[in-house]
Amino acid sequence: MNPVSGLASIIVVNWNGIGCIRDCLQSALRQTYTPFELIVVDNGSTDGSREWLRANAASSFRLIEFDVNTGFGRGVNAGIRASAGEFVALLNNDASADERWLENMVAAVQHIDTGWSLPRSCSTIDAT
Repeated sequence: MNPVSGLASIIVVNWNGIGCIRDCLQSALRQTYTPFELIVVDNGSTDGSREWLRANAASSFRLIEFDVNTGFGRGVNAGIRASAGEFVALLNNDASADERWLENMVAAVQHIDTGWSLPRSCSTIDAT
């Protein structure tokens, strides 16, 4: 699939995040950057979050479901494979993003010759 120019894909992997997934998704949906799509991957949740996601998916995000916990990496990869964006941003299900988070991430990537963007708090990447 060819990425859609300018589209940002936000990927959220959820596993038993009933206490935090609502706030996470609300913050993702308040982003100032457009256009964006929101893809949530549920990793076999058993705490009610899967049912909440099913009930709310059609109106604001796309839901991918696994019957068992496949792990964070496989969940992320499933979300990326389903995405259509030129840009991909990962948001943890226990995080809430500032409304300009995506706008700032895309701007940073557009102004550098790399496919990576990290928060200022990350000074090194440990490859081990």
